Amino acid sequence: MFKHASSKFTQKFIQLVEEANSIVITAHTSPDDDSVASVLGVYAYMK
Repeated sequence: MFKHASSKFTQKFIQLVEEANSIVITAHTSPDDDSVASVLGVYAYMK
């Protein structure tokens, strides 16, 4: 999924994401258009 990992934090984050059974992607309360688009973008990228 992820091709570039430089820092230890990034590598650990990627490991946790790849090993997860499920992940919740959420926006703040009363999201605006940018927030919704960001959530959809993250979802599409991770899918």
